Amino acid sequence: MNEEDYLGYEEGSGYTQIDEQQLESTLKRWCDEAYELLQEEGLRISNDAHREKALLALRRMLGLFIEQEEYEKCTLVKQILEKNFKPNSDLTPLFDYRTL
Repeated sequence: MNEEDYLGYEEGSGYTQIDEQQLESTLKRWCDEAYELLQEEGLRISNDAHREKALLALRRMLGLFIEQEEYEKCTLVKQILEKNFKPNSDLTPLFDYRTL
């Protein structure tokens, strides 16, 4: 990954402030890219530390897809959550990405 791939990076200026619309657009793009990977390869988690991060990311993706009314994507994310995480894990959608 190059510096140019990072959010808020501008050639010649380095990092700059980004507005809420840019952040939302970038988050949506990242979730769409992650969704495509999940469709193609499924979920691969190498260790327990990554498992917790994956759980949070999937719950946030689910929240975003619910808000965007992308229910086909919701279905896949929910299936992956149910298949890969313990029954006592919290699998509810997270909407805290709005304030991150």
